[in-house]
Amino acid sequence: FAAFFDLPDSLAPRTALELGEPSFGTEPAYVTTSTVLRLVSQDDMNVLGDGLGLGTAFQEAILKSKNSPWERRLRFENPAPSSAPFISTFKASEEGEGNYVLSWLAQDTLGNREQEKTAQVSIDKTAPVSSMTLAGPVFQSVPGEGPVFVASHTLVSLAGEDPVSNQTASGLNRIMFGLDGSPAVNFASPFPIPAEGSHTVTFQAIDNVGNAENQRQFTVWLDSTAPRTEASFVGASSQEPGLPPEAQVFISSGTKVALLGQDPASGVLETFYRVDQWHWQVYEEPFLVPREGLHTVRWYSRDRVLNQEAEKTLLIAVDQTPAQTTMALGEPRFQAFGIEFLSPKTFLSLSSVDPVSSGAASGLGSIMYRLDSGPERVYVSSFTL
Repeated sequence: FAAFFDLPDSLAPRTALELGEPSFGTEPAYVTTSTVLRLVSQDDMNVLGDGLGLGTAFQEAILKSKNSPWERRLRFENPAPSSAPFISTFKASEEGEGNYVLSWLAQDTLGNREQEKTAQVSIDKTAPVSSMTLAGPVFQSVPGEGPVFVASHTLVSLAGEDPVSNQTASGLNRIMFGLDGSPAVNFASPFPIPAEGSHTVTFQAIDNVGNAENQRQFTVWLDSTAPRTEASFVGASSQEPGLPPEAQVFISSGTKVALLGQDPASGVLETFYRVDQWHWQVYEEPFLVPREGLHTVRWYSRDRVLNQEAEKTLLIAVDQTPAQTTMALGEPRFQAFGIEFLSPKTFLSLSSVDPVSSGAASGLGSIMYRLDSGPERVYVSSFTL
């Protein structure tokens, strides 16, 4: 009978550490306070790996801080030792953020004690931090306030980092983002804003153990429409037909050309113009067209995210030669001493022509006349005194 009870269980248990989710890496293994740590002990009889031992009696573990004197000791008793694996679980819920050394061992029912094993464990409680940058045209009237305008080729880029806290950081895993409430997707590369108008970008950085920052959001306004600029005139102008016939507008030599650009989104940045073959100039105030004749005035505007309107052209004829008016006297009339004598029945007729000068003539507008100190009148037909 003595030989029957002399069981050859000469080997200590083998204990493995298994990490639940979330966890990342091995040396060190990054975990959070919610990660389940499992100690799995298998007792062998006399051949390593046979799994035929009488059973694990208990497990011991020590979680010791590398940054302070703090440590926690754990002991797990097996209520019913057998050849089946003995599994214990625990969490690093009492530990603060930082780096730890976890050591553990197991002992079987016959006192065979496992050699202590260790692993480097880092507890990461700090979320990463993300940021957004815009590459390309961007405008905000007051930095930090009001809408941010971008162009159609402006790219939104997201970046993040996992800050080191208490000497530990598991590292950035991903950045999730969504546009205008759409489901969040993984950020892979810079992207443009897809359509005109206001849009909200939401984004969030997540580290390798699932720590997630509070969701951030940023509102941008896509301005893909170029400004519209119109010309007007300060002074006399006419769009009636004249010479040369291709002229679209006739103006006097004292009339100035005014340009007004409008952009309802980011606003007009600058307007450029040129007359004939002049160099392009930045428009600042109404300008004169320099000399009599036909001229080509061109202009365009650019908004604050650099959308540029198509060049506009206007053919302007400057007419600085006045009309020539003559008067004809009817009958009866008599001339003496260089003076014309008329009767109350004598009709006076006025006629006028606009001479062509430098190829330009805007044409006759009206003939005005005055009798003595009376009011100025528009000539319509012959009249008597």
